[in-house]
Amino acid sequence: MFPLFLIFVVGLLVILSGGCVLYLHFYKRRINKALNGSTNKTMPAPFNVAIVLLIAFLIFMVFISFVGGFGLGYRSLDSKEDGQIDVTAFYAEIISIDESNITVDGISLNEENYRGEFIFQLHESVIVEWNGEQIMLDTLKKGDLIVIVLI
Repeated sequence: MFPLFLIFVVGLLVILSGGCVLYLHFYKRRINKALNGSTNKTMPAPFNVAIVLLIAFLIFMVFISFVGGFGLGYRSLDSKEDGQIDVTAFYAEIISIDESNITVDGISLNEENYRGEFIFQLHESVIVEWNGEQIMLDTLKKGDLIVIVLI
């Protein structure tokens, strides 16, 4: 998805550069009239106008960045559902395994909450995978290192 604020930036740059070109065109015309003696009104120098336009552009860009960031952040916060699923994974070594339970010991690399001994009941809904392919539970044995994913 193309960021919407970039369209505003490009549009503002076109307006800024177009404004500078038009100002320089009218400035040249005014200078020529002043040199011919037909007018006594002065216009600000082009570099002063360019500085003012640059400052206005920077202030506008800060505003657009703030509004865009706030809008995107707020929209992403609203898009999260209340029933969003949390997934946690940790490494463990199998201590014992039978048809209905698996006892594992969380390794020391895990966070503190996932170290120590855990017993999990094995239901029909438990999926055992190896390299993305489903395997049978009896292929696991005591001492195997596994990853347990809690959904």
